[in-house]
Amino acid sequence: RRIGAALWHMGVAVGAFGLKTADYQAPFGISYAAPGFIYVNKHGRRFTNETGWELHFAWQALCAVDPRSPGYPTLPFYGVCDRDTLRKGALHAGASGTSRSYQWSADNSAEVARGWISEGKSLDDLARRLAMDPAILERTVARYNQACNTGLDADFQRAKDTLRPLVTPPYYAVELSPWLVNTMGGPRRDARARVVDTGGRPIPRLYSAGELGSLWGHLYCGGGNVCEALAVGRIAGRNAAAETPRP
Repeated sequence: RRIGAALWHMGVAVGAFGLKTADYQAPFGISYAAPGFIYVNKHGRRFTNETGWELHFAWQALCAVDPRSPGYPTLPFYGVCDRDTLRKGALHAGASGTSRSYQWSADNSAEVARGWISEGKSLDDLARRLAMDPAILERTVARYNQACNTGLDADFQRAKDTLRPLVTPPYYAVELSPWLVNTMGGPRRDARARVVDTGGRPIPRLYSAGELGSLWGHLYCGGGNVCEALAVGRIAGRNAAAETPRP
């Protein structure tokens, strides 16, 4: 920006939900192996269709505004499930950085023992462990279970085939946060991979490729950054190599 480069796609990011632990610097991507779960905010209330978001843009579910509550009203938030769902498979969906070295247990029991996943003998017990009003969490789960029984989620229109009740104690919760995969914004470039200024003119001897100023706009094509890095990087490399060396 200091030399006049135009920026684009600065509002686009790819990310889902992750668990940040004290043991690892990087977060764990979290995804449930079965549909019997809900997301609740710090007050114990559902705030979204849990299965209605495309994976790369799940973070957008957190862009809720409550004028009565300053800051980020959905954060922290929790994934809540019962014993049956927890045993269906590992919650860990992917890792980045230092957490890649950790082997997540198949039934999540090791993570419960580590305290990464909170366990409550009842919903009341779980709510107290999360510093929530137990009555609110119990009402939230009861209303969700009713939606499962009727096949109609009047609150968030979750698909009927994803509605599985939470009925088998103990109950479990994992604290979640936005998990960033990558951003798309950066310096705008032309077809020759040259970075352009705000008037669309190439800035001499400056090239870019890949995620830094990605060509992908408001949506991300899965795996698209890898293809773009290869294709545009080749274009940028050839054009940069053709520049006349400075003395």
